[in-house]
Amino acid sequence: MNEEENTAEQGAAGIQRRTIVKGAAWSIPVIAAAVAAPAASASVTPCEGRIEVTAASYIRDSTDGWYGELQSNGTGARLGIGGILPDSRMKANIALHNPTSCNWTGPVRLQIDLPIRLLRQDPGSEQGFTLGNGGNYTEDGVTWRRYYFTGTMTVLAGQTRVVGINWALADVDTIRTYFGPQQGPQRWSLLPATQRSMGWRFRNPSGQVISAGNSLWSGAYNNTLAQNAGFWVHSNTVNAPTA
Repeated sequence: MNEEENTAEQGAAGIQRRTIVKGAAWSIPVIAAAVAAPAASASVTPCEGRIEVTAASYIRDSTDGWYGELQSNGTGARLGIGGILPDSRMKANIALHNPTSCNWTGPVRLQIDLPIRLLRQDPGSEQGFTLGNGGNYTEDGVTWRRYYFTGTMTVLAGQTRVVGINWALADVDTIRTYFGPQQGPQRWSLLPATQRSMGWRFRNPSGQVISAGNSLWSGAYNNTLAQNAGFWVHSNTVNAPTA
């Protein structure tokens, strides 16, 4: 092989090598792009939990529930008015449900309006939330006070947590002083049909639940009875527990 032939071969070989290198350089980004595509498609929106109010009720704070119920004097039919005694303990329950697959933690503010003169003292929070006074207002001659309870809580994914507000009623002499003559006589499920209850009737407490500035629920607390028509504080002497 002479020098010209050797040069020609080197030239041909050099072109071939450059052609291979050039082709490899163009193929690398294609592979990189193919690898990067799955990573981009794997990105998802962060999971966010939330809560909703599924129930807001109140009742006598006892496993027995309401201590009697008012009845129609004529037929004896239940009227949906829960009966309690002075000095009774009361409780409101608010059910907060997280319907998502993620845990939720955030601020909650609970509101309940109660007849101020009916209370032995300010209500309390079972979760240790901070008590606030929203002021008084008068309705049908009764002075109500708006109470707020503010705190932070966690509701796990798919779970429901019940938060509680409790209060105690004043004694019968205090109630009589501020609310005047008793109403009645009214038939009461606790008493024999020949007897009647004297006392005072009140509407259901109203309230609201707020989280991060959003109202989750507002309205009247449910007394859990079929007709949901308020509660009655019985003033007669009755041989019964006052819990």
